[in-house]
Amino acid sequence: MLDSLLRSLYTMMYFTRIKEWIYIVGLVLLGFFYGGIKNFNFSQFFVLLVISFLYLSHGYSMNNCCDFKIDSKAKNPISSGELTFRKGLLISHFLFLFNCLISFLFSKVIFLLVVIGWVLSILYSAPPFRFKYRLIPNLLLNSLGFSILFMIGFLANKSVVLEMWLLVVLIFLTVMSAQTIHLVSHRREYKHFYIYRKYLIFLFCFLLSSLVTWSFVLWLFFSFTKVLFILTLLFSLIQLHLFNTYKETNLEKLRFKIRMANISYGICLLLVFVMM
Repeated sequence: MLDSLLRSLYTMMYFTRIKEWIYIVGLVLLGFFYGGIKNFNFSQFFVLLVISFLYLSHGYSMNNCCDFKIDSKAKNPISSGELTFRKGLLISHFLFLFNCLISFLFSKVIFLLVVIGWVLSILYSAPPFRFKYRLIPNLLLNSLGFSILFMIGFLANKSVVLEMWLLVVLIFLTVMSAQTIHLVSHRREYKHFYIYRKYLIFLFCFLLSSLVTWSFVLWLFFSFTKVLFILTLLFSLIQLHLFNTYKETNLEKLRFKIRMANISYGICLLLVFVMM
């Protein structure tokens, strides 16, 4: 009985690919803790985490349902036969519908963001769209989908203000720069993008410079963002250094280092936001 329960739990974690997105929950934390912790509410925070976990679980499981014919057995339980396609699809949609219920009761605005995220995931993964295999839509849909997480965190305890939109642009540029490296490094899944690697590399550098420029614009609007500008400049220089030292045969390691740099940048931003 216990073994069966543990096995089912493992299959669910495997199916929703929690290891791949757990660090992305940090985007929700950035939004939630922006402005400090003086009005921290634990129950509100807990519900927000549940919403973000369900949001990401649905998006990644939907991608598994749509990619089971091309995914490796080690990556996708539908490909390995541990789950049927029908059961996987039902689980993925249950996660979305359950999230709709919780988010609707929590906040109508956040419910709307969850629905928008669902539309983006369908456009990205599901036929007949499958925009994940088109370069520009792939970058835009990924970046928008993850930027919504920041908005969900922000709007959980704050209202829509100019600062939110300005910071969303910062998050969007950060995510898109990371996604360009992701596309180049995944040669097997995105091999048709590999012929565009020089353009993606140029785009990566352009996005980092845009990120620094945008953080400077934020500094002009809000004095406290001087620290944010310095952090963003350091983060971009570190990423450029990592990129400058990579070897084309070791792109997976570069992707891992870029991911770790993003996580470190996010932790630093979180500390700045908490201490505001």
